[in-house]
Amino acid sequence: MKKFHKSLAVIVMICMLQTSVLGNLSWMSSADAASTGLTITASSGSAAFIAGDNVTSTPVAIDPGLTVSDPDHTTLESATVAITGNWHSEDILAFTNDGANMGNITASDNSNTGVLILSSSGASATLAQWQAALRAVTYTSSAVTPNSATRTISFTVSVDTVTSTTTRTVTIADVDQTPIVTMSGGPTVFEVTGNMTATPVVIDPELTVSDLDNSTLSSATVAIPGNFHSGDSLAFTNTSGETYGNIVASYNSGTGVLTLTSSGATATLVQWQAALRAVTYTSSAVTPNTATRVISFTVNDGTKTNAPATKPIVFVQPPKMTASSGATSFTAGDNAASIPVAVDPGLQVEASDSMNLMNATVSISDHFQRSEDVLSFMNDGSMGRISGSYDASQGILTLTSNGEPPTSAEWQAALQAVTYTSTAITPNTSDRTITFKIENQWHKTAAATKTVNVSATNQTPVIQASGHTASYISPAPPVVIDPELTISDRDDLLLPSATVSITDHYHRAEDVLAFTNDGATMGDISAQFDAAQGVMSLTSAAGATLAEWESALRAVTYVSTAAIPTKETRTVEFVVSDGMASSAPAISHVSVSQSIVLTGLEASPNKVTLQEGNTRSSVITATYSDLSTLDVTPSVTWSVAAQSIAGVKDGIISGIAPGTTVVTAAYGGKTATIEVVVTSAGNSHNHNGNDSSGGSSTPGAGTTAQAVPTPKPDEPKQPAAELNGFLSPVVNREKWIAALKQALATHQEPLFKDTPAHWASQDISLASRLGWIEGYQDGTFKPNQQVMRAEFSALMVNIFGLNMGNKTVQLTDMDDPWATSYIQILASQGLIQGYADGTFQPKRTISRAEMLVILSKLIDFQTQKPMLTAPGFSDIPSGYWAQSVIDSAYNAKIIQGIGDHRFAPNTGTTRAEAVALILRALRLDPEIKALLE
Repeated sequence: MKKFHKSLAVIVMICMLQTSVLGNLSWMSSADAASTGLTITASSGSAAFIAGDNVTSTPVAIDPGLTVSDPDHTTLESATVAITGNWHSEDILAFTNDGANMGNITASDNSNTGVLILSSSGASATLAQWQAALRAVTYTSSAVTPNSATRTISFTVSVDTVTSTTTRTVTIADVDQTPIVTMSGGPTVFEVTGNMTATPVVIDPELTVSDLDNSTLSSATVAIPGNFHSGDSLAFTNTSGETYGNIVASYNSGTGVLTLTSSGATATLVQWQAALRAVTYTSSAVTPNTATRVISFTVNDGTKTNAPATKPIVFVQPPKMTASSGATSFTAGDNAASIPVAVDPGLQVEASDSMNLMNATVSISDHFQRSEDVLSFMNDGSMGRISGSYDASQGILTLTSNGEPPTSAEWQAALQAVTYTSTAITPNTSDRTITFKIENQWHKTAAATKTVNVSATNQTPVIQASGHTASYISPAPPVVIDPELTISDRDDLLLPSATVSITDHYHRAEDVLAFTNDGATMGDISAQFDAAQGVMSLTSAAGATLAEWESALRAVTYVSTAAIPTKETRTVEFVVSDGMASSAPAISHVSVSQSIVLTGLEASPNKVTLQEGNTRSSVITATYSDLSTLDVTPSVTWSVAAQSIAGVKDGIISGIAPGTTVVTAAYGGKTATIEVVVTSAGNSHNHNGNDSSGGSSTPGAGTTAQAVPTPKPDEPKQPAAELNGFLSPVVNREKWIAALKQALATHQEPLFKDTPAHWASQDISLASRLGWIEGYQDGTFKPNQQVMRAEFSALMVNIFGLNMGNKTVQLTDMDDPWATSYIQILASQGLIQGYADGTFQPKRTISRAEMLVILSKLIDFQTQKPMLTAPGFSDIPSGYWAQSVIDSAYNAKIIQGIGDHRFAPNTGTTRAEAVALILRALRLDPEIKALLE
């Protein structure tokens, strides 16, 4: 009791001292004011401050009715607002210049002393501006529960050395802070399970509970205010006193309200938060009403209850997925990329389209082989906007949709289209387990699995020919058939056997295949040749490597044992085997011909008797090693032992003076002689009785051969023998027509990209079908490109199947190996002569006239009808070197000219023109025309 009275005395003394000080201050202000007239006056009563409820407290103006006056001054220098009674560290004084009524007044607050100082730079602010500024000064407290003692606020204004002060009080009202429940975002999903008992779902495992001025709460309710239905149930079970305190719950199934209480309100905020997070919802209905339920949460601190915090519960039927029965089979490719297989084209997906399916995954969940396994998906346009992304490191294919959610049918089609493949040559053959999963917008999933049986495939060995055609010219040693063929096998290092066969134009009596192991690069490979079948079998007991087989087959040779071999190109097939499978044949060719040698000359007759002044003829026939003969009379070199007795030119012997002499014909290193007897005029006696010339006399023949003029390019020359029907004797007509029929029956007609609209498109297509022409690698024929002389030579040899003839023509510019053989064949058959300077000029564009002349030596343009009329082309002068051929071609309707009645004989020939002209000429023959058309 004594201690109480002592404390009270101290408090009374402090109050008296404070009153004395304030009294003195007021007295001083009043004295100064009396002398200067400066006065500041507060409003009556007090300002009321009320703390905020879960929000920042709203500041209050301390005295919006305060007045300032001074009859002697229009401006003031400064002012001070201070909390002089019951200041606390939570107290805040503030001022904000409104920019309109408060001049240049600014303020600085010292929160450690509760003093707000206002000033006007240059003391320029007027009394009215100062009054407006001081009326705008506010008080607030930053505390949730502020000290409730009434604050005394003093206002002091100053001018020169004079001040005036007044005070006003602010009452402080504390507010109980309403507890807060905050829900997490999004709805809670309740899974509808049909006839099965539903699993209760926690309503919000992430809600939070807070109270700014209480650490404990007394009660809470969880209710179903929206779409409550019979069967709905809310529940909470306290399973831990440490976690949930003493909170207990009771549920009213008739109202859908769960009430939770804490005896004595001792459960902490943390325990209430844990308890409310554990509240569950379920429905006992077999087929529950699926309207969205709204669940509300409220808590009470004993005084206040929060506004309900709500959480929706949506009813979701999870998707279903069913795999088809059985396993899917995958078989690796043979020397080709493996063909992917659909993992499960019978997979079924069931889901309500209102429960949007959002994504799916397909994964290799068992025996995944990272280096080889691939899952793929391609949208065929009927699968919404579904796309796939494959993670090769995990074996997971993820399917998502960008935009409008796909329907369940679109998802089903997409998953049915997922494929599996292996990139390995020999894949791991363990069964793969493929797992399908699909998820809806509520993160509910369905899954199904499918097994893929993986089978490896023995890789068939591959042998490839180089495209080389070997040339065997008899008599000669054996020739290697294909020195550049290659062998590969993707899954075998050793091979046991191979065969080499002559499959086309095999001649049992003469053709021989041979192989000799070099002992170094061919392992233990040995061979046997079956002459009856034309098949060589090669084997390796230990299994030879691919390189050894390649060396061995590159060494296989062909030879003909015939004195005069059959001149047909042999087709040779190479096949290798790995013991389980044999390769497709690699096809090479051997062209077989004979080296034709001139063996002798024969003059017929070899004895001639004639009168002086008369002529007789003799024919010189060459005999060759292939037993063929050829009239070479125009080509031999003549000489006369006694030129005073006889002369000779082109086989025509002229008698000059009586006597006997010898005429010698030289050709190809061989000679033939003719014994000539010239008798005097009027003596018709046949001295030797063998004048077989049968010719009539030709007076006036000279003894000296006339100079031969320089030939024009490819000057036409009539063949020595008669035409056999339509084609020249250098072509075997019967075989040529047989080959034509075979080509028409077997060859496919390619499509060139640049010929469908061309004027010669039909002829180009026909020539391609016959195998006469080929296009370029880019798929074009280039019909308007001009043809070189070498190219036209090759075309003629290929079309007419020409072989080497007996004539020898020396051309000085044969430096292109590709073109030389074709040009030599034409020259040896007398179809070309070259130019006067000894050149052929293979790279020069062939002119229209030159082309016609060469063709005329194989096809007689006049065999079908007599010359009707000459075309009279304006650009073909009289005596033009090819005029007769051009006239014949025009008469046969092979050519027509190019306008203005011109032929343009020296213009280059295009590829299309060459093809069209050859076919027109061939169609002169009725039998060939019928075949071609």
